[in-house]
This record gives sequence, C-alpha cells and structure tokens, in this order.
Amino acid sequence: MAETFDSIDGDLHHLFLEAEKFEQKGELRKAFKALSTAASKGHLWSQLNLGHFSANGTGVKKNLVAAEKLYKNIYRHGDSVGAQSLAIDYERQGNDRQSIIWFAV
Repeated sequence: MAETFDSIDGDLHHLFLEAEKFEQKGELRKAFKALSTAASKGHLWSQLNLGHFSANGTGVKKNLVAAEKLYKNIYRHGDSVGAQSLAIDYERQGNDRQSIIWFAV
C-alpha cells in the first residue's frame, strides 16, 4: 500500500532526506537514485521530487512523460499537489487548456 504525505515510513523518509542532502551538495545522480528507490516503494514525497527532477531534467534527461506519470499517481492517492505540479508543467509547455483543467481539479 502506498503511503500518504501524512503517514511517512521512516526508512523511506530517510532515503528522501538523503536525496535532499545529495541535491544540496550537487550530487544529482545520487539524489535521483535515492528518490527512485523510495518512490518505487510508494513514498509520495519522493515521487513528487522525482517528478520535478524528470520534468526539469535535473540530474537526468528531461522526461515529461515520466513526470506526468508520477504526478498523476500522487493525485490518484488523494493529494492535489500532484495535479498542481502537472498543471505547472503543462503551463510551461504552453498547453493552457490542460493547465487550466489540472489547476481546476
């Protein structure tokens, strides 16, 4: 079962915090790997940051499809931050129609 932003598994949250430290030090590939590990086990905060990494090409090749998948998963688990992130990405791409739809969710 995937967790929510309110119920944080200690080990997965530890990976998330490690990723934050790696990112601050500029070790983006290590940060991406730590986020990927936690995200694959359902940690929503890691999925959100992994989506941001993918959408912006931070430490990896830019991949809007992967970011969209992560954001939609977060939204399906009941958190609107996934929809907001998706709306922002659509806005950056110039897709106003999709941006408005996802901002309205």
